[in-house]
Amino acid sequence: MLVKNITMNETDIEWFQKQAAIEKTYDIFYKTQVNYVWVSVIYVKHNEVVSIKRIKHPIQNNKMTHNEVLSLISANRFFNKNKYIFNDLAVYNTTISPQDIISDQCMDYFTVLEQIQEVLFLDTIDYLQDENEMFIVLSYPENRSTTKHNKLRIYSRKTIRNR
Repeated sequence: MLVKNITMNETDIEWFQKQAAIEKTYDIFYKTQVNYVWVSVIYVKHNEVVSIKRIKHPIQNNKMTHNEVLSLISANRFFNKNKYIFNDLAVYNTTISPQDIISDQCMDYFTVLEQIQEVLFLDTIDYLQDENEMFIVLSYPENRSTTKHNKLRIYSRKTIRNR
């Protein structure tokens, strides 16, 4: 009787090891923390894309801080000896779950940000980590304005007419 129990326990362990090996092949379909994102810097001149620079940028705690975004913008301002200015910021963060893939429910994962800010990336299926991307659009200043800008002057209780 004792011999049967030992072989039964060994069989149970083998079964668990086999299941663990099978499960390991599907690890790429589980959501994990985002460790890096692709940053595409898009240079636009006269409403045409001049160039696209793609950078693999590491992130911590699923977020890119405001200062990191600013440093990426300032580090990539110059292209072909021309200075470009910030225009837009957008994020593509794939947050689909395996159940959504099976049920064919595709959602919009593209977000345009209103201003330069901290960017939070939600957990992503490991297999789709490469799809997470941030887009920085830099444009060449079209109109170099020569208009004189009036600075605000504050005078104490006198109107323009009474000066």
